[in-house]
Amino acid sequence: MTRRTWLTIAAAAPLLPAQSEGAARKAAEKWLALIDQGNYKDAYKQGSRHGHEHATFEEWEPQVRAMRDGVGAMQQRNFTSAKATKSMAGAPDGDYMVLEFASAFAKKAKASESVMMSREGGTWKGCGYFIN
Repeated sequence: MTRRTWLTIAAAAPLLPAQSEGAARKAAEKWLALIDQGNYKDAYKQGSRHGHEHATFEEWEPQVRAMRDGVGAMQQRNFTSAKATKSMAGAPDGDYMVLEFASAFAKKAKASESVMMSREGGTWKGCGYFIN
């Protein structure tokens, strides 16, 4: 390895976590858009296999629908943070990202959304969603 090659690799290495966070955030926002539209079937299909192992669509959909019906239509969503982790309760070790959003809904002016994403085959997929 030449010195020039080593410097290129060293300079690029710090970008990887930010790139990963950006990819997870983009995937989470697309997944949330499906939920915002009430398109629960496609949101479930695009979710992680870990999520599918814990709940069938018939179990998952009424829970998400009830949560969203309780707060009403999406009004505003602002990204606040992301945290990478290698483990999540009830899931095997892997690459996970927990994203937080400050949100406003028609029936709840101030809310916090937590979105858990799992990287599977190089793609980020939704594996959990909560509104506080």
